Amino acid sequence: MDRAQDWDRAYDAAELRLPVDPHPELERVLGPLIPGRGLELGCGEGRPSIWLAGRGWEMTAVDFSAVAVERGRHIAEAHGAIVDWRVVDVVDYEPAAGLDLALLVYLHVAQETLCAVIGRAAAGLAPGGSLVVLGWDRSNAAAGAGGPRPVERLYDLDELVAAAAGLRVERAERVPQPGSDAARDAILHAVVHREVQKPLVAMRGPVSPCRTRTSSNPGQPSPRPRRPRRAAIHPDDGRCGGEQEQRCELVPIRPSRNGVGPLPSLAMSIVPVIRYADADAAITFLTSAFGLIAGQVNRNDDGSVGHAELSSGDAVIMLGTRSDPPGPFDGGPAVVYVVVDDPDAHHDKATAAGAEVIDELVDQPYGSREYAARDPEGNVWSFGTYRPQAAPVTAMDLVLQG
Repeated sequence: MDRAQDWDRAYDAAELRLPVDPHPELERVLGPLIPGRGLELGCGEGRPSIWLAGRGWEMTAVDFSAVAVERGRHIAEAHGAIVDWRVVDVVDYEPAAGLDLALLVYLHVAQETLCAVIGRAAAGLAPGGSLVVLGWDRSNAAAGAGGPRPVERLYDLDELVAAAAGLRVERAERVPQPGSDAARDAILHAVVHREVQKPLVAMRGPVSPCRTRTSSNPGQPSPRPRRPRRAAIHPDDGRCGGEQEQRCELVPIRPSRNGVGPLPSLAMSIVPVIRYADADAAITFLTSAFGLIAGQVNRNDDGSVGHAELSSGDAVIMLGTRSDPPGPFDGGPAVVYVVVDDPDAHHDKATAAGAEVIDELVDQPYGSREYAARDPEGNVWSFGTYRPQAAPVTAMDLVLQG
């Protein structure tokens, strides 16, 4: 417990500050996420947890310094935020399952320890959950820009990506550290893959998994036997299989609304593609004004953006630089609709960033609250609470899929 006591003394000697304004890059990554259950490991005074709790997150904050946690409680009370505080060493802490967010901010420990903590945090994430790690980048050592010692405890992006093995990396890059001209932070945002399964089909009553049909027309050959298929268990009788031929009814299980449950493997993904004259400026605008998260950016030989991916929740758009002369993909302005939970807050953020609002906030007769804005190159972006639903998958779809 010597390390905890050292941190207790350090926090005791520090002035208590009440502001909880987040790191700009944390706000950029976490701001668009839908609030859920979150965990901050090595929280210190837990300012990110307090900020997230104020945005509707159910946060648990863990640190081995009792003094830091107590100070965090005082700050949370001042902001009217509710956080579940735990005085536990993150090395020993076992995260609960079903988390929507695992957050590590300036947790600089030995690499082996960090990998173990990240691994346990990732294991507690639900499908679609996010792992976010932010802290001093190792490049600061060579630049003389400061940071914890030994140098090996500074973050290396390749090591962070390796520690998040099995997750889909949305972002891994060096970013400016607030308040410093020279220091750089490393940030990692990785997401647990959503479960994508073949749709389940419940079969009412026992069925033969290897039944063949006999042609009723004696002039036609019998169809070739199909590959045996495993019969699903019907919840009412718990039976499946059977050697004799039985009549059965196919009951397709519809995909879940949020995409976490069974999904049809025959479904297409629809991804908007927009081409810009200045793709770099477009990325800056779309992330700052509309809250999209920048993912991979691939560049052409001349340095222009050849392909970029931006996301909002699970939805993705792709963009690139217009060709000169224009090519077949360089069409006119596009119209994109984005689902948001709080269009009022989104509207305020967009207008503060200079977005041109062309349709003000309105409650539509079909139940959606929405507004529309134009990006710098004339594309129209509409934001609202209406959530389009995919058409149900029918039994025939599944039969044709084979």
